[in-house]
Amino acid sequence: MARAGSKAFWQAVAVFLISHLIFLAGISSPSKLYGDEVHYIPAARHIIARDQILIREHPPLAKTLMATSIVAWGDNPLGWRYMSALFGSLALTGMYVWALYLFRNASAALWAVAITFVNQFLYVQSRIATLDVFVVAFTIWAMALFTATWNSSRVKGTFMTIGVMLGLAIASKWTGLIALMMIAGTVTIAKVLQNWRTVFENPNETDWYRPDLWGNMRISDWIVSLLIIPLVVYCITFVPVYGADPVALILLQKEMWDSLWRVTTPHPYMSSWVNWALLRRPILYLFDQDLENGNSLRVVMFLGNPVVLWSGVIALFACIYDWLKTRRRDAFVISMSWVAFYFTWALVRRPVSFCYYYFPAGMVLSLSLTYVFYRTGMVRAAWTRYIFLCLAIGAFIYFLPISSAVVGVTDAGYARRMWFGTWPVAGG
Repeated sequence: MARAGSKAFWQAVAVFLISHLIFLAGISSPSKLYGDEVHYIPAARHIIARDQILIREHPPLAKTLMATSIVAWGDNPLGWRYMSALFGSLALTGMYVWALYLFRNASAALWAVAITFVNQFLYVQSRIATLDVFVVAFTIWAMALFTATWNSSRVKGTFMTIGVMLGLAIASKWTGLIALMMIAGTVTIAKVLQNWRTVFENPNETDWYRPDLWGNMRISDWIVSLLIIPLVVYCITFVPVYGADPVALILLQKEMWDSLWRVTTPHPYMSSWVNWALLRRPILYLFDQDLENGNSLRVVMFLGNPVVLWSGVIALFACIYDWLKTRRRDAFVISMSWVAFYFTWALVRRPVSFCYYYFPAGMVLSLSLTYVFYRTGMVRAAWTRYIFLCLAIGAFIYFLPISSAVVGVTDAGYARRMWFGTWPVAGG
C-alpha cells in the first residue's frame, strides 16, 4: 500500500514538472498583450501600484496572483503569464489525483492526464493571463478531494480542505460557485436517499449514496466546511487589495454583481451555451500577421480538440447509463460534474457569453472517456484506448498551429482548419 502511494506521488510530481515545462515553452510569444490580457494585466499592475483597481466585476485573487508573478518575473510576457502556466500544471496534476480516486488505477489516471493535455483547452488557457485557469485549478482539486471522501478515514479534515479550495475558486472568479453548489447539492441528495431504506436492498461499495457515507459528519461540520470556510477564505483574499472594512466589502459585492450584468454589447465571438458542446463558435484570442514572415500567421484560438470533446460527450451517455442502472460512484461523479458545469449556463442566461465558459465541463470529458475505456465492457481492450489516444494526439498536433503563437500557420493552413462556417475565417 505504501509503495503504491509513493508511486502515485512521484507520478503526480512528474505530471506537474513535465506539463509545466511544456506550458512554459514559448510562453513569451506573442510579446504583446492579447485576448483578455488587455484587461487583466493592467488590473494586476494597478494592484502592484496600489492604485484604483480595474476590472472590479471579478474577485481579486487571480489578478493578485498575476501581480505576484509580475513582481517576481518582471513586467514582461513571462511575468504576465507564468502564474497561468503554474496553475495549468496544478490543474493537470489535480486531474491525475481526481482520476486516481475515481478509478483506483494509476494507468487510467495517467491516460486521463494525457487526454486532458491533448484536449487543448488547458494548453491554451495555461499560456494566457486570464482568470479561468485559476478557478479551474482550484475547482478540480476541490472535486478530487470530494471524490476522495468516499473512501477516506479523515472525512472532516478533507471537507475542511475542500472548503478552502472552493473559497479560493470563488475568489478567483464567481464561476467557482458552481462546484460549491454541486457538492452541497450532492451531499443533500445523498442524505435524503440514505433515509429511504428501501433503496438499499443490495447496498455495495460502489453506491454513491450508501448508508455509511460521511457518517461522522454532523450538521455543524457541513456548515463549517461548505459555508463558513469558503466565505472566510473568499473574504480574506479581498483584504490585501481592498482593505478590511466589512461595509466596503459588502458594497463591493453589489458593485461586482451590477458590473457583470452591465456587459450587454454584442461581441463577434459571443455564443450561446447550446453551441459549446458542439464546438460551433470558438473564440479567437490572437490573429496576427508574422512580421518576420509575411506568409505566416500567429493564431491562438480557444477551440479544443474535436476528437476528445465530441467523443467525450458520447462517452458521457455511458456514464449516465451506468449511474442510473448500477448507482456506480465514478459514473455519478463524472455525470453530475459535467451536467453542473455545463447546464448551469442554461439557467444563468448572461447577456454576453463565450465558449471558454465550457472550459471546466470540457475537462470532465477526459474522465468520461477514461470511464468508457477502463470501466465498460465495450472498449476495455488496451489497444482501443491507445488507438484513441493516438488519434487525439494527432488532432492536437494538427490544431497546434492555431493553438500556440509559437507555431506559425499559412493562410491556406488556417483556412483548412476552419471546418465549419461558424468557425472564424480570416480572423473574423
